Amino acid sequence: MWRHGTRTMAVILRELAFLKFLRARGIPVSINIPLTSGEDHFVLGAPEGDRPAVLYTWAPGRKYADIPTVEMGEKLGAKFAEMHLIAREFPTADAPDQT
Repeated sequence: MWRHGTRTMAVILRELAFLKFLRARGIPVSINIPLTSGEDHFVLGAPEGDRPAVLYTWAPGRKYADIPTVEMGEKLGAKFAEMHLIAREFPTADAPDQT
């Protein structure tokens, strides 16, 4: 759930598209769970204004702080490098939507 006014809906939807893009290319990230209506998000009314909300899939694993070994650090670094290389393929914000 985002605070009211911190991000536009367009930015939130782009972030969700980016996570789906990464997941489709084998990066183990959590992605949103669509609502029964098919929407990617819902909005809750709050005293300060509407707050967008999203339900995500479970992210199995453990925090790096729980297992700070050199081997785990190398694995984590390799996965981040892979993610950054794959992210280059994600369409820029000014390109037509290709996701």
